[in-house]
Amino acid sequence: RLLDYYHPDFVHFCEVLSPFPGDEEAAARQCDTFLHLQQTLREAFPGVAVMRSLSVPRPKTACKTSVLENLLAQVRLLASESDFFLLDTLRGNGRETASQPVAGFVGITGEVCDWDLAARLVAESPIPVILAGGLGPENLSRALEKVRPAAVDLNSRIESAAGVKDPVLMARAILAAKRSNINDTRGDS
Repeated sequence: RLLDYYHPDFVHFCEVLSPFPGDEEAAARQCDTFLHLQQTLREAFPGVAVMRSLSVPRPKTACKTSVLENLLAQVRLLASESDFFLLDTLRGNGRETASQPVAGFVGITGEVCDWDLAARLVAESPIPVILAGGLGPENLSRALEKVRPAAVDLNSRIESAAGVKDPVLMARAILAAKRSNINDTRGDS
């Protein structure tokens, strides 16, 4: 009903999808559930783009190879019914919902995710990838150079107070993005 009423350009699904090894059957069922939801939405609202968050752990992740394999499996499964991926920071192992700022959902941690994993996901994804998680003027240039996302999502590190964007911090972030040492193949900065 919300989509029918508001007619948004995008809908963002940000449920935690744990990339950690464990119960692979439960993880596959969870992805299948979200895939079905996204398919249903795309059939009912073909003009609405779908952005799907992927849960990327913080740096120094244990079992990095297994985590990457699981994240790449999520990319392969969910890309067909998504228009964009948004990589955001996962606290804990994703099974403890209380460790996330909003239980059951990934993001708004103010912490960076593992940029090595994020860079691999960007390189392997068949759809554009947006990088989020703890980005601000002080680290945006490094993040862009390392991960090379299609776009970035900045929030807490450009706020002067919760929910209040600071124009000076926003301007510094824009300058940091322009200073990044990347070649934009789209022809614009």
